[in-house]
Amino acid sequence: MRNYYAGQGGYDATENVVIEGLTFDGGAQEDAPTALLTCCHSRDILFRNCTFQNGYSHTDIGSGHDIEVNSSANVNISWCKFRNNRRWGYGSEIIQVDGAYMEGAYPWAPDEGERNDDDTVSDGVTVSWCVFDGIARETLALGNSFVGSHGLVTNKNIVVEHCFIRNACYGIIFNSVEGLVVRDNIIWDTAAGIMVGNDNANATALSNIFYGTMQGVYNSKVVGQGNVLNG
Repeated sequence: MRNYYAGQGGYDATENVVIEGLTFDGGAQEDAPTALLTCCHSRDILFRNCTFQNGYSHTDIGSGHDIEVNSSANVNISWCKFRNNRRWGYGSEIIQVDGAYMEGAYPWAPDEGERNDDDTVSDGVTVSWCVFDGIARETLALGNSFVGSHGLVTNKNIVVEHCFIRNACYGIIFNSVEGLVVRDNIIWDTAAGIMVGNDNANATALSNIFYGTMQGVYNSKVVGQGNVLNG
């Protein structure tokens, strides 16, 4: 989504958008990574009751995402389904939350004059009541995840709640975050549940149910309360 003059930054490019009831289909192509829906320098965006399917990415050809939330504020993704997405390798988040900090972080605006790498982070992203049914969890080396970021900026105030997540490498992973709440989710058959890379992240995991998580529910940088581990 782009609705701005060239080089506009901050959160003022695209505002007050509702996307509801649509299906985004990547066609399961395997010759290039697919990014199904992306937004940058945006605010007040709602994705509701949409389906994202048949996306593909691989370490050998580049990362891709079903939704890229980049340098945006007050974004809500709710009641969406994510299915049959074959995304392999580190950096292949289904929903990536990132910031405008370098050319590679938002490659969908290829012309230098159209992109503003002003270090704007994403602030206030909520993912709720969504269903993600993945295809792989065998090893952490696969690196895929439902929600997260492998970027170099510290995104803020992220909430993942009331979601069903199955067969991802990670359920939720953030290289760096300030304010993360993961609550009331079912996370099933993941290699690892919730992972955070930075100290002082203010990351909490509350009342989640984990089934078959192979290599830990969450790491030491996440504060947990009321979570249940089965198997």
